[in-house]
Amino acid sequence: MRCSPAAKVTEAAACPPLHLPGRCSPAAEVTEAALHHQRQLLLGGCRCLVSAWPGSFYEHIFSADSLDYVVSSSSLHFLSRAPADAMNEGRMYVSAGRPARVLDAYRVQFQGDFRLFLACRAEEVRHGGLLLLTFVARREAVPSAHDCHLWDLLAAAVEGMAAEGLVDARRLDSFDAPYYGPCPEELTEAIRKEGFFEVRRMELFEIKDD
Repeated sequence: MRCSPAAKVTEAAACPPLHLPGRCSPAAEVTEAALHHQRQLLLGGCRCLVSAWPGSFYEHIFSADSLDYVVSSSSLHFLSRAPADAMNEGRMYVSAGRPARVLDAYRVQFQGDFRLFLACRAEEVRHGGLLLLTFVARREAVPSAHDCHLWDLLAAAVEGMAAEGLVDARRLDSFDAPYYGPCPEELTEAIRKEGFFEVRRMELFEIKDD
């Protein structure tokens, strides 16, 4: 087994099935039962609507109380915008050893975006409904060099181009990637503060290639 290039950067992905309070079964059991129920409905001739809609997931997309099961895959690590006032000169993302203000700026932006996502979905999901979210994350509160490796390589490449006069160095200093891989504690905090959902299961797993 070897790690894929993406895994070297992300190390882990967060997968927290969430649901509105009202169910007491583990999410895995609820999901399996729900899927079995849907299969029975389809075999019986009942309609099951599965759809994908365009639009930002940081705003309302569906009608109120219209969804039973929501899946968001490989999306929520993309922020609605780059963090303001990161002052991240010479880099374009959080890097190991950078000033704490850079991580703080990214954390604040992610918390705001993620809580907005939860608030929008809370209006659209019926009572007892489920969310299944998968996105890039990291294991520790402080990002390691492993977590930031790809972005550091990209910044170094742009710095080299700037040294050769191929790009304006000020462009690198003014650019911050609208991307953030949170740690589990940050996810739990945002979900608790928003108060609409409960975590039934959260997993971290590495992405590997054979």
